[in-house]
Amino acid sequence: MMLLPSLEEFVPQDHYLRRLNRVLELDFVHDVVRDRYCQDNGRPSVDPEVIIRLFLLQAMTGIRSVRELMREVQLHLGYRWFIGYRLDEKLPDHSTLSRALDRFGDEVFNEVFERSIAQCKASGLIEGKVLHVDATTIRADIDRNRVNQPDSPDPDARYGKFPGQRTAPGYKQHTVVDEKKRVVVGLTVSPANEHEHDRTVDLVDQAVAHTGVSPEAVCANAAYGVDTIGRRWKIVTFGWSVRRRKCRRLPTEIGLRQQILPMMNSGIFLRVLLGQRSNVLVR
Repeated sequence: MMLLPSLEEFVPQDHYLRRLNRVLELDFVHDVVRDRYCQDNGRPSVDPEVIIRLFLLQAMTGIRSVRELMREVQLHLGYRWFIGYRLDEKLPDHSTLSRALDRFGDEVFNEVFERSIAQCKASGLIEGKVLHVDATTIRADIDRNRVNQPDSPDPDARYGKFPGQRTAPGYKQHTVVDEKKRVVVGLTVSPANEHEHDRTVDLVDQAVAHTGVSPEAVCANAAYGVDTIGRRWKIVTFGWSVRRRKCRRLPTEIGLRQQILPMMNSGIFLRVLLGQRSNVLVR
């Protein structure tokens, strides 16, 4: 009988998965999903912590499908080590992950997200003073002829503008990032035909709830227009011309003078005052 070596021997001590594993706390997952499993009947299930770890791998590697993810885990010793499976251990089927998305629902994944933010804040990785907001398009895996139809397998997908001015069915992922260490502190997804500024207020509120800090500035591109923001907050405009990493002040109606470092490559910046607590900076 051949004895297989431990995977511990193959994963370098400085590998990013080891560093993540040292601080990753997922013990709570078992309690959160307990009522989603039958406790006294059926076949043994895949450990829910393993499922979360697999989805973390998918997010970190950018692998598009769970089928492709499991093929990569089969080949990558570090991935096997990260989910706690030996070399001779049969991996979960990709369909297990697909079913887990429905079984867990948003509650479990939201709690993983919120606990991760809390850990980052406790470790000093989040400051909360300057936030950056942006959206990226996500292509839906759906036949064009079935978009927004009663029999659509993806009823939430809508047509929107993608890079290169292509029109395609999909979504927009709106993300808020803390400037200090680029930790994601807010996230939401909308149909691709929804305008960015429709989500601005709720997205910033979500980030503030997660960090517990009122930001001094929030930066976003021109797609996050001030129409929606202006109905809630007093707006004071600042103009900037940014070229070659240098900024030149442009005339403003109120003539207010204040030095603001350019945080993006180009654009017009607007400063939106949040009462007396903080400011929002919009490009």
